[in-house]
Amino acid sequence: MRIIIPSYKRVDKQITIKSFSKELLANTTIVVQEGEEASAYKAANLPCEIYVLPPEIRTIGPTREHLLQAIEEPCIMMDDDLRFRVYNKKTKKYVASTPYDLDKMVAWLVAQMHAGFAHASVGYPVLAHHKGATIYNSRYYAIAAYNFPLIKHIGGTFIVSRKNTLLTQEDFHLALQLLRKGFPSIISSRWLTDQKANAAGGCSETRTFEQLKAQSKHLSKVHKGFVTVVKKDTDWGEHKTRYDVRVNWKKAFESASFKNWPNGHPK
Repeated sequence: MRIIIPSYKRVDKQITIKSFSKELLANTTIVVQEGEEASAYKAANLPCEIYVLPPEIRTIGPTREHLLQAIEEPCIMMDDDLRFRVYNKKTKKYVASTPYDLDKMVAWLVAQMHAGFAHASVGYPVLAHHKGATIYNSRYYAIAAYNFPLIKHIGGTFIVSRKNTLLTQEDFHLALQLLRKGFPSIISSRWLTDQKANAAGGCSETRTFEQLKAQSKHLSKVHKGFVTVVKKDTDWGEHKTRYDVRVNWKKAFESASFKNWPNGHPK
């Protein structure tokens, strides 16, 4: 199962793949925009495959949707700026991951696809208190295994708005669709990812205060009853607050009239 990493203006900041073993790198594809971006990434001689998007695709939502439609097997999507930690049962603490630990993480994600899950992920810092436990129907981001054939079969999409391709939260949008259709998510807190917020490149190149406000309001309309728009304190430029969303993931899954239980799920 391939690892897919969309990347933009970070040719010299490929943090995620620095943690990979040779075996993972051989199965990894970095996805870039056509033109100068493609030329730069190819010239960098990165230790993995480079895939160039069609010229009309310039934002993350359409990028993920293109990959969804183009790939005919489950895959793992990751952000390009991730660092990893793993839970040590003996010390009961999280420590920096080794390439071997990430091989195990990828193997676990692959196993969840074989078990019948439509989407699976690993933890992030807020989930550290779970200390390696498995969590169902909760927030995940930055990394996810997706059963693309299944998602396409049920009409799932990454497109949040066809009128405004700058709106993001496409991963939340797809996760909510799957949960509302009765497909549970599974998240292992055995591994945690971390990344620098709003780092140069990636979505930070197009993210604005007004865009965050618009996308939060749009997502709350599309998933009414499951998404609430909230204001949060911020130190972002002249803004003291920013808009974000609060999502009731469990309620979204519970709302499904029929549950698609994967093998081994504790019903």
